[in-house]
Amino acid sequence: MLVLGGNGLDKISAKDDVEYYGSILNQIDNAMEFVKKHMSNGWVKEGKLARREIPEYDLDSIREALVNAEAHRQYLMRGTNIELDFYDDRLQIISVGRLDYGITIDEVLKLQTSKRRNPLVCDIL
Repeated sequence: MLVLGGNGLDKISAKDDVEYYGSILNQIDNAMEFVKKHMSNGWVKEGKLARREIPEYDLDSIREALVNAEAHRQYLMRGTNIELDFYDDRLQIISVGRLDYGITIDEVLKLQTSKRRNPLVCDIL
């Protein structure tokens, strides 16, 4: 399940929230639509009659972050839903879990490669 909340400065002041179930790919697609709905777009003038839209966030980066959250999620732990919270001043993606095999954060930062937590999910994504 992917849990989404939108707007405000904290979870209590959210103006919109939704939970998506179903396939991982559908959850990611639905999350992207949610982001597009709540994201602001700026613009710059180009020429006399044209303007170019500038999205508040890079959509490819958001999709990559969601894919990574799904790929590394701990599916066997209850209550480890991925949360995407869309606030007035930030976008936050939370994927609850723990480090494998008792490894410390310092050890993770020293590693040259990463270990796939969910190889099949990674292959699909």
